[in-house]
Amino acid sequence: NPFICTCALREFAALTKNQATQTPGVTLGHWPEGYQCSYPESRSNTMLKDFYLPEISCDGWILAVTILIPTITLVVAINLLCHRLDVPWYLKMMWKWTRAKHHAITSQKKTEDMEGLRFHAFISYSQKNADWVKAQFLPKLEGDCGLRVCYHERDFIPGKTIVQNILRCIEHSGRCVFVLSSHFVQSEWCHY
Repeated sequence: NPFICTCALREFAALTKNQATQTPGVTLGHWPEGYQCSYPESRSNTMLKDFYLPEISCDGWILAVTILIPTITLVVAINLLCHRLDVPWYLKMMWKWTRAKHHAITSQKKTEDMEGLRFHAFISYSQKNADWVKAQFLPKLEGDCGLRVCYHERDFIPGKTIVQNILRCIEHSGRCVFVLSSHFVQSEWCHY
């Protein structure tokens, strides 16, 4: 008798094995040669006594749990690492930088073309160089050169985070100016 060896046959196969080996007085005719699997193709001509399917492949709940628990654990771990290592922020900055580079290459704007921009430049510097920037650098750029410069004490929007303000100011500026100093290189914001 050919059998369809799927999950539905697991209990019957276990029952026949137990009866054939443990129950005295019960005889299965032509056991085991007369009991073979005909389907699926991978189990064709396998003896029913050798047929075995693990519980996990037949029980949907066990299969779901064994897939979902590691998946959920992995997703939570990745989210925690991303949050801990500021990965979303870095991805956002990479996206903004790529967009800015693409925009700069494709548009090739002239310095006098300020359509859509509020500032000619955004200045980034260490707080330890603030006195020099405020006393000498800003007056030179804004007064002598006639440029509109984004200065954080004047142009940041209160209530927004520093990162949001920086991104907004960079988007509304034609250029970014970094005042490089030993203090700037050691600052946390320089690394961002």
